[in-house]
Amino acid sequence: MVIGGAAEGEWVELTVSDSGPGIAPELHERIFEHSLSGQPPARPGSLGFGLWWVKAWMVRLGGSVAVESDGRHGATFRLRLPRAAEAP
Repeated sequence: MVIGGAAEGEWVELTVSDSGPGIAPELHERIFEHSLSGQPPARPGSLGFGLWWVKAWMVRLGGSVAVESDGRHGATFRLRLPRAAEAP
């Protein structure tokens, strides 16, 4: 896993990349839905709504989240947040 970050203008962008099997392009928008899970729960009692939760918080904070993946060679998630104002 590789985690990166950068600030440009009014935005801060965080990236999280992995080298797993990837996410099929046709699922890129659907993976953020509350009820979608492409696999059985990782552990008993797991609700499987992690990405929905991430997107809900990013939107609530004025940001966004997106995924990039060819469906074969890992995935990169891009989280954008508005940059905080400088303290006086």
